[in-house]
Amino acid sequence: MPYCSNCGTEHDPTASFCSEYGADLGDQSEADSEPEPEVEAETESSTAKETDICEKCDSEISTKADKCPQCGYEPASSGILGGILTGIATMVFILFGGLTLIVWVVAIGTDFGFIDALYVTVFFLFIMLIPGGLLYAKFNQELKTPTGAKKDWREEILGDN
Repeated sequence: MPYCSNCGTEHDPTASFCSEYGADLGDQSEADSEPEPEVEAETESSTAKETDICEKCDSEISTKADKCPQCGYEPASSGILGGILTGIATMVFILFGGLTLIVWVVAIGTDFGFIDALYVTVFFLFIMLIPGGLLYAKFNQELKTPTGAKKDWREEILGDN
C-alpha cells in the first residue's frame, strides 16, 4: 500500500488525501515508497487513534483529520467570499464599537444628554449583533472537523502542550 510522504501514514491507493491529517496525495512521486523506519514506528503508535465517519461521504476517517481523504470535505474552508465577509463583519463590529465610545465621549463633554447617548448605544449594540454573530459562527466553523467533532481552541492557538 502507498504511504503519505508527509507523515508516513499508510493509505488506500484510491485516496486523494492523507487519512491522518488530510494532506493532498495527488502529486506524490514518493507516495508508493516505504516510509522511513522511524516514521513507521510513529504511525504504529498512532493507529490506536480514534476514527469517526465523515459528515459528507460517510467514510471512516481519523478524528484529527482536517480534510476527508475520500471526498476532500473541509468544513473550515469558506473560500474567498467567506474571507471577504469575515473581514467586512470584523470592520463593522470595530466601527460600531468605536462609534459607541465616541457617542459617550460626546455625551460627557457636551449637552447631548445621557438618555440620548443610551438610545444610540443600544441601537449600535443591536447592529453589532449581526457581525458579532457572523464572527462567532466563523470561529466555530474553523474549529469543526469533517467528522463533526469540535477541536479544542486552546490546542489550535497554543499548540500541543
